[in-house]
Amino acid sequence: MLDFDRHLARWKGAVVALTVTEFLIVAALARRPGHIKSRKQLLEDGYPHDAYVSERTVDSHIKRLRAKFAEIDPAFAAIDTVHGLGYRYREDFA
Repeated sequence: MLDFDRHLARWKGAVVALTVTEFLIVAALARRPGHIKSRKQLLEDGYPHDAYVSERTVDSHIKRLRAKFAEIDPAFAAIDTVHGLGYRYREDFA
């Protein structure tokens, strides 16, 4: 569950402490379950103010996101890596 007004994320009822950038990346993925978002697209969503950040930074954010959600649910697997293309929020978790 994403609360856009409060920038708050919950997974299985528990609050997931996310940075603003992490929240924006999760929101970008969750808006279109099953659709692949490239690193560039996720950077544009996560850093809307033209900050220069390497596309590989997205990989670090995804790694931290998975770890944060896994603290609540060790079986968390909602974010897929699509090698050579980017990341996808799985439809079966939407």
